[in-house]
Order: sequence, then structure tokens, then C-alpha cells
Amino acid sequence: MELDDEIADIMEKASYYYDNNADSSSQSPPKLNVDLKPEQPQSPLNGSSEQPLCPSDVEEGNVSSVCWKQKKSQTITVELSKDDLFYNTNHSKRGLALIFNQKYFEKHLGLDTRDGTEADSDAIRNTLESMNFEVIIHNDLEMRKLIKVWEKVAASDFTDCDCLLIVVLSHGERFSIYARDSLYTIDFLFSNFTPEKCPSLAGKPKIFVIQACQGNKTDPGVAVVCDQPGPYEIPLYSDILLAHATIPGFCAWRNKVHGSIFIRAFCEEMNRLWKDHELLQILTHVNRKLSFDYDAFIDNREVSSKNRTKQTCAFTSTLTRSLKFSPKQ
Repeated sequence: MELDDEIADIMEKASYYYDNNADSSSQSPPKLNVDLKPEQPQSPLNGSSEQPLCPSDVEEGNVSSVCWKQKKSQTITVELSKDDLFYNTNHSKRGLALIFNQKYFEKHLGLDTRDGTEADSDAIRNTLESMNFEVIIHNDLEMRKLIKVWEKVAASDFTDCDCLLIVVLSHGERFSIYARDSLYTIDFLFSNFTPEKCPSLAGKPKIFVIQACQGNKTDPGVAVVCDQPGPYEIPLYSDILLAHATIPGFCAWRNKVHGSIFIRAFCEEMNRLWKDHELLQILTHVNRKLSFDYDAFIDNREVSSKNRTKQTCAFTSTLTRSLKFSPKQ
């Protein structure tokens, strides 16, 4: 079973819901002007010739010389024993944070310009810098340039770093994300940072934060009332955390001025809690904020069951330990 299928199986067995864009009001849910259509106006996965780039394309030589073929098991030295319950966040460096901000797209994709994405990029950069990440922003990269960046990062030495964090702000489809000129799977993104490709990240957290639609469904919501002892082996896809703005099949909402509610909620909760809470706890707070504090309103019409929509994020973890960020001196 491929990682995409595993993620789908996990997510589709859980209960999740959805919301729309942000304003700066605090007490009642903010009203935001959004367009009901999903972040992508057409669905290349459902009829067009545009198909997502996946690891097999790389193996066949369609993109670059990145190697994806299965290698024999190799021995890689990691710093933690299998009995350690927390990741080590006391390295001299927090680590690298890459933000891939896609605002513009090639015409053949038929995708709208993602107005407001600069607000997301600025907000998450400020949050991550306050956490001592080294933040690098890449804007509107084509697929080949994305791969070159991934290759360069995977070849880096993360020995003195706590983790790697990657943020993608773009349009998307089910388990797929758009570069400037093409579609690629989230699995393809993951595959560039396995222990085979980047040994110095073996046993360390790889965190992926994705702001993108996974479809065009909307969620109207529902009214409720309160009634080291020796060597050990690790899987290639262990120590990964994926935080996605939405669940498979649904829209992720974005305001053209204030940016997306997912990134806003993520930054607010990270700023508030990162020194004292474990990361999965923080993401639960993000989900709570999205679910309870935000409503989206289409075309600024009056609230009704037809134009009100909700949003919730989804996170999938193969982390093998708890992750709590220790403040750097």
C-alpha cells in the first residue's frame, strides 16, 4: 500500500469538518468574502491530461536524475535509542524551514492567481523565525526548480539541527500540489527526504505544512449541543508529520487580503503554545480554533445554510516520539 493510500485510509476513517477566511474580529466568528469555487477552477485529475508527478516519473527519467529505486537496507547512525520518548530539540540549531509560496501558475493549468498568499508567507515566516528556524522563501517555482531545491536540501548536513520544516502554499488536488507549471503528489515531496536521501535527518522530525485544497467540496457544519541498547531499524517514512489545511475532497479557504484561515490559526497557536506544548497538542488546538472560531461566508451574503461553510485541518503522523521545541539560548 502506497503512502497516499495509507493517508487516505487514516483520514477517511476520522471525522473532520471545514471553515473559510479570516478577518481581525475576535468575539464572534469573522465574516470573510470568499469565492465559493475551490482554489483550483478545474480538476486536471478528473479528465484533463495533466497528471500529478510521482516517484515513478523520476525513476523513469522524466524529470531529473533523482534516484527513487529501492535500495538495499543500509545502516545509518542516529543519536537516539529506541527507548527515548522525546525527540532531541537541544541541538545548536533549530533547523531549516522552507516556504514554497505559489501565487502564479502557467496558463495551461487554468488556475487562478492566489491573491493573499503573501499574508500567509509573511505570517508563517515571522512565526518560524521566532522559533529560531532559518527560514528561506521560494516564490513561484517550476517543477524542475523545486526538485533542484529538494536535492540541494537533502544533500545538506542536518547533524546540528533539530528538524526540517517545509511549508507549501499553493493550489491542490487530492493528495497533490501544484508547482508553477505542473502537479505533483505529496508522496513525491516526502520521498526526497527519506533516510536514504538525507542520512543526517534519519530519526529526526520532518514536518510538512500544506495550505492547499484537496477537492471542491464544502462543509456546511452541523448544530450540536453539549450532553539505545543496540541497533534498530526504522521505516523510510517514519518521523514525518503532515499538517494539511483540509481533508481529502474538500476546499481550503483563503481571503484575498488576510490570507488563509488555516495558516492564520496555525501561526496564532504556534506563537502562543510552542514553548510549553508538544506539537501534536498544538495542532489539536489549531483544529479547535478552525472548527469553533471561524465561519466562512460566500459573497458576503447573509448567513444561511446555503452560503455558510466550515473548515478543519487534518494531520497525519508517523512520528515515533513526542516533539516539543526547547527554547534556544
